[in-house]
Amino acid sequence: MGTGLRVLTIVRRDWEYKIQPSQLYAELAASSISSVAFTLLYLIGAFLITGKFEQLSRVDDFTRVAITFSILGLAPAFLPERATSELNERLKTILEKK
Repeated sequence: MGTGLRVLTIVRRDWEYKIQPSQLYAELAASSISSVAFTLLYLIGAFLITGKFEQLSRVDDFTRVAITFSILGLAPAFLPERATSELNERLKTILEKK
């Protein structure tokens, strides 16, 4: 969802933007891996603090977890583009010096 929103905001600014499938697949794979990691981190952290697996026993727990993970998923949606452009610039300066 975050990747889709980021692409939509880019297309809104630049109508000639071409979506590259390899970049889309890489972002989808990275987001899937990070979502599973965050879920495991949440469950393990709650178990270490309380000593039991009762995090999702009430309806309110599901709502809280859904909102939390939605924010965690949408917040970094715009970071990969900035990070890759910054990395490209740094690599160019390093390679030009050699």
